[in-house]
This record gives sequence, structure tokens and C-alpha cells, in this order.
Amino acid sequence: MAATSANVRSRPGEALTASPVKGGAAQFGLRKKRYTDSGTRWQVVAFRAVRDGDLKVMRELAFEQPGLLHDRFTDAMEDWELEFESPKWYQFRDATCLFIACAYARREAVEFLLEFGADRDDKCYMSQKPIDVVGMCREDDMDESYITTILSRPKQPPRAPREPKTTCKLCLEELSHIERYDVPDPDGGAPQQKTRRVSETVARAKVTLDWATEWLKSTLEYELKYRAVNDYDGRSDEKWKTEVLRCTAKALAGLLPDTLYAFEVRARNDVGYGDLAPRTFVQTPSAASILAKKS
Repeated sequence: MAATSANVRSRPGEALTASPVKGGAAQFGLRKKRYTDSGTRWQVVAFRAVRDGDLKVMRELAFEQPGLLHDRFTDAMEDWELEFESPKWYQFRDATCLFIACAYARREAVEFLLEFGADRDDKCYMSQKPIDVVGMCREDDMDESYITTILSRPKQPPRAPREPKTTCKLCLEELSHIERYDVPDPDGGAPQQKTRRVSETVARAKVTLDWATEWLKSTLEYELKYRAVNDYDGRSDEKWKTEVLRCTAKALAGLLPDTLYAFEVRARNDVGYGDLAPRTFVQTPSAASILAKKS
């Protein structure tokens, strides 16, 4: 049973899907499109937007293609496509947005990308970092100086993820345990103790969370915390349960029905943990309806 807006405080959004990336891993994010509305492949449009410093298009594509701000997206482009877009096309065969923006000295694009978590240490052509190619394709002394300065600033912890999207459903589980019981002695002696396996059907809730965020790498380390709470202020006597993940989605099974849960998530890079995403609450449904169907 899907959770409704009545019992889940989370942000509605686009459907999510898992898409393959190099190495066979799966990256969760907003549903991707291969082509833009103009019929041009989105990678080509993205290259042009970064090259020209078109922040409006960069923002739109970053929302539709969550890996754009971090991945070497040009490896999906044909050589002839790159050659058509840049005289130094061969240096962009395996490039990130930040690498391209630095090469073309687009200071607004570089600021935007750094603010949204682009990795300044990610190496591209000939193991060069973005700072190594500032102004390579477009010379502008003022922009180059400014870009070099902001790239040299201390690295910051990641921004907070978006508030997780959530779904919740009930399911039945068969639980069993060993029970000890006494058997009377027919001769009046001490009763004999025996064991037997006892099974029962219980209802449990499963909550799925997804916090895919375009300004965070899906492969960052994420800390997910959750616990049952008394109210929407988050008051509780229970300790937080914590899971450390390297993905942006998690299904938590075995939760109690008819219970309010609070969830918190934050990202971590090599500098440290960033801020928490807005706390999310999920009220799991009552078990009465599903147990009634069972009986």
C-alpha cells in the first residue's frame, strides 16, 4: 500500500529509476531522457551550455540528468560531435562539466558547479585537474584569475540532500520461536520439560526512501538515521538506528505498523559530514486491515 500525503511529509517529485553506469553499478536518480525537446542528444546540449556558460540550460539539464554535474558525460559523445563543438575536442573525450567550464574560463559556470558539489580534484584528459586547464580554450585574464582563486579555496563538506521521497506498505511476516513447556509425569514425579516451535503471523511495515539529489554524487557516503517518535516534533525515548550507505535509496523492512517514524540523512566527503536534509516523518498504517484479510 503506497503512503499518502496524509501520513507522509515528503516532497513530491519525478519518478525514480536505476540507470547503469560504468563498472556495472546502478545510480539512482530522476528518470532520464536521451534527447532534449529539440531532438539533439542531451550530452551535446550540455557541452554547449557549459562551454558557453548558459546557466539556465545547465540547471534544467542537471535536474533531468542528476549525474551531469559529476560524471564524465562526454564519454557518451561521438568524436565527430565533439569535433564539431570544439577545436580541442580530443581533450574533452572524457570530461566533466567543471573541466569544460574551466577550459573555457566561464566563471559563472565554475561558481555554479562548485556550489553544487562538483569535484575540483577529478582528473580528466592526461590526468589533468580542472585548475590545470583554466583558460585553455578561451583567454580572459580576469576570469582566469578569479577561477584559479575559487578553485584554490579550502574544500567544504557537501550540502544537505533533498528531503527524501518515501513510500510505505504493509506486509505479513511469519515469525517463529522455540517455546518450552512442562509435561506432567503420569507417575506423579517431576514434570518433564519439552520444546516446540510456535509460529505466528504479524504485520510489518516497509518504508522506501530515495534522496537522489543533483548536487550530490550518488557514490558519496551517506548516513541514514531513523527511529520511532511520539510526535512530529521528533520527541522520542528511543535511540537512533544508523546505517552508512554508498547509494541514494534504501528500503527499511520490519518496521512496526501504526507507528510514527522520523528519518534523517546527510552526506559525507573527505572533509566531513554536511548538513542534514529536512527531517522526514512517515506514519505507518494500521495492521487491522491486512490482518483481517489474512483471517
